[in-house]
Amino acid sequence: MANKQLILFKVASETFAVEISLVKEIVPFQNITPVPDAYDFVEGIINLRGKIVTVIDMRKRLHTQVAESKEKTSRIIILEIDDKLMGMLVDAASEIIRIDDKAIGPAPELISGQGNSYIIGVIRHNDRLIVMLDLKKILSSQEVGKLDDLVKSLYGQTT
Repeated sequence: MANKQLILFKVASETFAVEISLVKEIVPFQNITPVPDAYDFVEGIINLRGKIVTVIDMRKRLHTQVAESKEKTSRIIILEIDDKLMGMLVDAASEIIRIDDKAIGPAPELISGQGNSYIIGVIRHNDRLIVMLDLKKILSSQEVGKLDDLVKSLYGQTT
């Protein structure tokens, strides 16, 4: 029986899950410096102990209602994917759960289309449905490359 450890977070009123192995840390909301000519879902960059980290606004990336202001519960989940740091701006990071692989059902066909290739499936946990995301597919390698080039040209450092 294979177990997965997941971190749950909220974006708008929805709960999402990602594998905790990719999460480096969770930091409180802080000032984010906008990056010109970036994708519309890129909130900007932050300086995390001397490293420049690109922050993705998950409300924009997941096409949910965009908040007017960043609330006190907002968090930036710092991820390390393919040796690159990236931040996800979420409304709240709520809990860590452990589930069996069998608890992950397939994503409904309507939401697992080509545009949503980053959805792994749906988890039933304590009478709620949680969408599990594949963080490695939230940004395509082409998008990561463009962001790296942009940040490097502006700030002399890659993400």
